[in-house]
Amino acid sequence: MALSRSYTWFIEPLDSHTNEVLARELPEENFCRNMLCEDGKERDLWECKSQFVSYLRKSAKCLHIRFKVYVRESRYGKIRLADFLDKKKKPAKKA
Repeated sequence: MALSRSYTWFIEPLDSHTNEVLARELPEENFCRNMLCEDGKERDLWECKSQFVSYLRKSAKCLHIRFKVYVRESRYGKIRLADFLDKKKKPAKKA
């Protein structure tokens, strides 16, 4: 039996407009100030569900928002940039 992993997702707004959009969409208690990340830097992040991350990624262009996505595995894991979300799938090799 495999253990299920739990993840916590965070959004870092890269401009004031994006921060305003997030503030309208997420509860105030989801704002996390000075969160220490894996790279040793502290960031102001919005905690959210993975479904909200998907929504933002799909809507970024039409909402004119700019942000970075961070993730933390388990309750005590390190917060790291979720750059794996931006990697494009390589086309399958032909036989």
